[in-house]
Amino acid sequence: MFSGGLIVGNTFLICKGNAMIISYDDEGYLMRTRVRKRDVRTNHTSNAEFELRLRVGRRDYLVCALPETQQRNTQWDKLQQMIEQKHCRLYASKEFLEKEIRYASSPPQERSSDD
Repeated sequence: MFSGGLIVGNTFLICKGNAMIISYDDEGYLMRTRVRKRDVRTNHTSNAEFELRLRVGRRDYLVCALPETQQRNTQWDKLQQMIEQKHCRLYASKEFLEKEIRYASSPPQERSSDD
C-alpha cells in the first residue's frame, strides 16, 4: 500500500522506509498527517507533505510517506476497514493531524559595497 511504503500482512504492518514492524496487537493510533515547513525568518512555507504516522502515548513515529493522489484516500479507507475488522488494539484514527515545523534559515548576508 501507499506506493510500496507499507506492507500489510495478516499479523503485522511492515514499514519499508524506516524498518518498523507494527503488530495489530500493539496499542496505538495510525493517523494521516499533513506537514508543512515554515521558515520563520522569511515566512516561506513549503508545499505540504502527507505522511502516515503511528501515535503511541505522546510520541509520533513516521510509518511512511503518502502519495499525493486520490489513491491515497482509497487505500487509507481500505486499511482503516481492515484494522476495524480485526478487533485489535491498534486503531486507525479518523482525525487528520496537521503539523507545522518551524525553522530558522541562516540570516541574510549583508552585501559589501566596494564602489
